[in-house]
Amino acid sequence: MNLSNPFSSDNRRDRYDQLIDRVGLQRKTSNDNTLAAIGLFAMGLGLGATLGMLFAPKEGREIRQQAKEKLPGIRSGSSIESQERIYEQRT
Repeated sequence: MNLSNPFSSDNRRDRYDQLIDRVGLQRKTSNDNTLAAIGLFAMGLGLGATLGMLFAPKEGREIRQQAKEKLPGIRSGSSIESQERIYEQRT
């Protein structure tokens, strides 16, 4: 007669292991999930960069030149003054 608690975590884990064995699966380790997450993250970065280049409204040279022109103004003045200069340049 088995007097162990049927609701203990060890008993549930054993039943789970038996079930996945019957189905033909195996338990994954945490390293498997970590590597998959890193792989998906890298794929997302690549896809995002590719889509960003495809749908960019301007060429890279234009964007870099525009950033060079606006960056010194932002660094030198106060925040409100810099925003006013940027707004005036756009209009």
